[in-house]
Amino acid sequence: MLSFSYRKVQKSTAVYKRCRFPKSDFLRTGWKLYAFGKSPFNAAFAYTLAHAINGAYPDYQINPSKVLVSRGHLAPPLNAQAIPIDGRC
Repeated sequence: MLSFSYRKVQKSTAVYKRCRFPKSDFLRTGWKLYAFGKSPFNAAFAYTLAHAINGAYPDYQINPSKVLVSRGHLAPPLNAQAIPIDGRC
């Protein structure tokens, strides 16, 4: 039988995967300096789990305003928007 904390991790991981974040060159480039001992995609995944998952088990949701596709010192884009596609996130 799985422990409660393990089930929480599984559920939050499923929420993240449901959004189908792309393994793109953009994500790889944006996270490569922060991927200490892991891939840039895994660094982005870990950040999202720690900072952008809201709610209490089992009703987790991703807060799109806290998802980062890049880290570093760049000026933010003007008038940027994140629009869900086909009901994902």
